[in-house]
Formats: sequence, structure tokens, C-alpha cells
Amino acid sequence: MTRLLLTLLSACVPLSPADPLVSEPAPVASRWSHRPLEPLLRLPEGARLHNTQISGDRAHWSAGVHLDGGAYELVDGFGLPGDEPLQYPSFVEGHSLYKLAREGSTFFVIDGEPAPQAAWEQLFHGPARRYVTAPDGCSDAVGALGHEAWVCPRGEGALVVLDGVEQPVYDGIPGLFMSASGRLAYIATRGDRDLVVIDGSEGPPFEEIPASIVLWPESQGQNRSEPGLRFSAQGAVAYVALADGRRTVVLDHEPLGLSADWITDLGFAGEHLSFVAKRDGRERVVIDGRPGPSVDGISRHKRRGILLTEAGSVAYVAQSGDQERLGVGDQLGPAFDQVDLAGLLFSADEQSWAYVAKRGEAQVVVWRDRVGEAYMNIDQLCLSAAGDHVAYTAFGEDAVVVRDHLPIGSGHSPALSPSGEHWLHIQGDQLVVDGRDGPAFDGIWGPAFQGEQQLSYLALDGRDLGWVRVEAEPGSR
Repeated sequence: MTRLLLTLLSACVPLSPADPLVSEPAPVASRWSHRPLEPLLRLPEGARLHNTQISGDRAHWSAGVHLDGGAYELVDGFGLPGDEPLQYPSFVEGHSLYKLAREGSTFFVIDGEPAPQAAWEQLFHGPARRYVTAPDGCSDAVGALGHEAWVCPRGEGALVVLDGVEQPVYDGIPGLFMSASGRLAYIATRGDRDLVVIDGSEGPPFEEIPASIVLWPESQGQNRSEPGLRFSAQGAVAYVALADGRRTVVLDHEPLGLSADWITDLGFAGEHLSFVAKRDGRERVVIDGRPGPSVDGISRHKRRGILLTEAGSVAYVAQSGDQERLGVGDQLGPAFDQVDLAGLLFSADEQSWAYVAKRGEAQVVVWRDRVGEAYMNIDQLCLSAAGDHVAYTAFGEDAVVVRDHLPIGSGHSPALSPSGEHWLHIQGDQLVVDGRDGPAFDGIWGPAFQGEQQLSYLALDGRDLGWVRVEAEPGSR
């Protein structure tokens, strides 16, 4: 019986530019040859797969296996019934990582093979960040790139020990931070004032410099906090300080000159500093010291109020009465009942974006400020590199694949080729590429293009699990 899971990994490879903003679905462009299944392993009788994942480079895979009376994980073929996951599979730096318990022993698995714990830990935690333990009597240990620091008591005060060297004594050290590059910053108390020390350099004193920021100060019993000091990728340091009874943000010891009743969501998008400032009951997103539009509030939906990208974009959801609007920089989009910030996708230049929003009980996709048809549910959203194509799975009475706001057929898991000339999706027990049906299987997972002329996916043929490679036939287009 065909087993298709709509929650599996859906690979969406970006497209390149095309002329029309919203076009009719492209005609069938190529003939594709599906090669025979390349078996990876034979599953036990009665096994069912779930949560199948494939790494971006298509070199590694993992899947949950359900058997009558039990379940276990397979990672690059490693796994047996009875295994107990201690750390679920992940893909890091071109490797698959899995940690499990088997018959009382702990196994650290890299690329489907048992490996030394030290090698596994270095890949899992990353080469920069070090996990250190403070000596007896000391606390708050941090470490990165060969550096380590902790706080130790000294007389009636405290000091920081950095790489074995004692730093000056202060009345207290309420916060210690280290960047991934090994830059050290800490909050120190001297008398009734707080100051920040960055690489040994003292900043100006303030009434208070919090080590953490409460996100919702007015929400009783539901407060969440975040660090009060942040590093940029290049090592800039920003923190919140209290001066004359109001809060401000300080960047590399220089106050930005903006005051607020409350400041949250401090962070960097690339080298752009952003935060939410609340004053007189209104909120603004501030980027590089420039306040954005004043709104009723910044909606969080149990997550951070701002989405930051490495390329420097700042996105958020602004409340306007009982409606929500997506904000990107100082631009506000149309109003909806709810906006999904977590699912927001940017084009490569971050000048175009797509997201899912809710109107009443229905969902729509917003792409270049054009609103698509409403559906019961929308999933597996994809956006091209240039932002000129979008695809997603829409659920009404049936699951439908939509490309550029127009339905192209029943199914799910859409993906797009780099140029945008080709597209695919799963329909029933077959993979459809450019409108042409491929061979039938008992399960298909993670189809994705590798360039313009090739694609691949995992497939189940009876009990045999393996790769299927697909190539465009010579002379077709």
C-alpha cells in the first residue's frame, strides 16, 4: 500500500529571474529519465517510515522506522530495533550525527558509523564554541576558540578569570558573555552603578545594566527573558542600560541617544542592530538607531518578535488593532487576522518575500504584496532566488500544488529548479516533473533538483529503500 507522508522534508531549490509577476503554469519543458532504484537497505517486514529527512547536499538521510510494538531511527543505514535516541539525527557541516543508547552503551554515530565521542561533540557543538567548567568556588564559565573565562569571588567582591589571568576586582559580576570569536564582555558593579567591560575596556556607568531582558513585563506568570548583551558576527557589542529612569541601547560603549520605557528583542541582522522600543504604550522596531513606524504592538506568538537574517533584513509582525501586518524594515504590508513570521521566505537579494497569513479560518500566501486564493491550510512554501516564483501545497477538499498563485495539480512537496524552467511535486505514488508522471513507488521522500538537468529522491519499492536519480533526456527542453 502506498504510504505518503505530507510532513516529510520538502526541498525547494530557488529559481532565477523570470519576466511575468504571475504567469500561467509553464508548459511541459523536458522529458525526464528515471533511473532504476539504487538500493540502500532492505527494511524489516511490516516496517513503516516517518519523519524522513535528507541533507541539503543529498549525501545523508535519516528516517524513523515504525514496527509493531516499537520504533527506532535509521541514520545513513545505522539503527536497530530497541535503540533509544539520546540526540535525534541532525545534519551538520556535511555530516550526519546521531547519539543513541543500545543495550546499556552509548553510541556516537557520524555518517552511519560509530565514532569517538570527542569527534562527535566537536561537530555537534561547532569548532568555535567551547564548553568549559568553572573551578570549585567559581561560576558562570564560558568559552570559545581556545579562550575560557569564569567568575570567582575575591574578598567582598568578584573578578573574572580569562585564560588563567585574573581581571580587576569589582563589587559584583552579574553577567559574563563571550562571542563565538572569543571576544569577552561582562557586566560589572561598582558602588551603585553598573558598567560593561569589553576586552578589558570599561564603558560608561549606568543606573542598571540587566544581564537578561524580560520580554513581556506586563504578562503575569508568562514572562520570558533573553540575554541583555549581544555580539554581532564581526564582534560589535550592544547592550541595554538604564539612564535617568529610562532605558536605552549602547553600542560599543556609545549610547544611541534613544530612550524608551522598555526595550526587548535586542539583536543583530548581519551588522545591523535592531530592537523593539516601547514608549507611552506604543512600540517601534528600531534599526541602526532609526525608529520604524509606531504600532500598537509587536506580535510574538510565543517566539521572538523580530526575525533577523545574516544578510541584514529585519522582519516583524506589527499589531494594528485586532489585525496583524508584516513589517520588513520600515515597510508594512497588508492587514490580516494573523501573520506567520516563522514561515517568512526571502529572495536571495532580500528585496522580495513570501509568507502565509490567515483571514478568518482560511490561509493565504502573500507574495510581492499579491494575495493568493484562500485555502483551509497552506504548507511547504517555496520562493525563487530572485523572488519571481512561488510554490506551495494548499489543502481544501484535497491537497493541491500551487505555482505562482495558480493550481498546477493535486499532490504535495513542490520544488523548483535553479532557473525556474522546471518544477516537480509528488502526486499519489509518483513523482511528477514538468507535468510528466514518473514510475510508481510505495513511498517517495525529499525530491529536489541538482542543477537544471538532474534531480533525485528517496523511494521505497516493496521493502527496498534507495535513491532514484532522474536526468533530462538529451535534446529535450
